[in-house]
Amino acid sequence: MPPHFFHNGPSRDEIIRVAEALQGELALRNIPADVHEVIQGQALISVYYGLVAHTNGRFIWWISPEPSRGGGILRTYARSPARAAARLAIHYEIVQSRPLAELTEPAHSRSPADLVVARHALRV
Repeated sequence: MPPHFFHNGPSRDEIIRVAEALQGELALRNIPADVHEVIQGQALISVYYGLVAHTNGRFIWWISPEPSRGGGILRTYARSPARAAARLAIHYEIVQSRPLAELTEPAHSRSPADLVVARHALRV
């Protein structure tokens, strides 16, 4: 069988391109972000403590700092870096306005992604 038969997702280069495009869109809004390749087929864009976007090259998704209507975790996504950056900018303002102690308390932590990045990520 041809090699492309086994490949059903974007290439590593495409995934990193999307992550860096999001990083660039955030920079246009004066929001610093770091790109990290964590696992094959996925990259993380660390925006702020507790606000980390993921991309597989097709979608960009993250956990909102605001709970869902039912009080649970609200996962959200965008298909383009520009749309993701616009919505992440709103979420960035929310988390940046909160005391850091609140964001670092285990009870308030919404995602272990920051720990994953700190321990396992390859800096791109």
